[in-house]
Amino acid sequence: SATILVEEHEIPTELVGSTFSSYADQRIQVISRQVMTRANLRQIIEKFDLYRKQRNNGTSEGVIERARGNIALEMLSAEVTDKRSGNKTTATIAFVLSFNGESAQQAQKVTAELVSLYLNENLRDRQQQTADAERFLGQEAARLETQISEIEQNLARFKERNAGQLPEQSQANLQLRERAE
Repeated sequence: SATILVEEHEIPTELVGSTFSSYADQRIQVISRQVMTRANLRQIIEKFDLYRKQRNNGTSEGVIERARGNIALEMLSAEVTDKRSGNKTTATIAFVLSFNGESAQQAQKVTAELVSLYLNENLRDRQQQTADAERFLGQEAARLETQISEIEQNLARFKERNAGQLPEQSQANLQLRERAE
């Protein structure tokens, strides 16, 4: 078995809340479905020569179901303080991935392969989320840049139309009036 620690996202949820809003246990389940495909399990079975007798005598579906049955995923939760609300809540902080094999060495190798698949899938997911966040932030920056430019143009036109009557010119206007009097 292997215990994998769940780390929090480094991008603040207030900044890009909709992009990084899933809970750890939900993300682990999604990654699990992506890893536990027939193709991945078939590759592991062949790579580590698992269930040789059953593969020779049975169907590939039976072998894949047996492999699925020997793989266990257990969530580890703890009581933590929610940073946004300050309330205590239960959160998944890690998960244990294990494989029950015919020998300890075989189980260790298969578990290491499964861990590698989980971590690689998580990396792919995070890269996609990062790309999405980068695209979102780029669009927001461009939108805000356009908005600032429009405001600056409006301000320049206002100052041009109201030259000599602006609040920052009141002191100079008073001095000119005093001199004129």
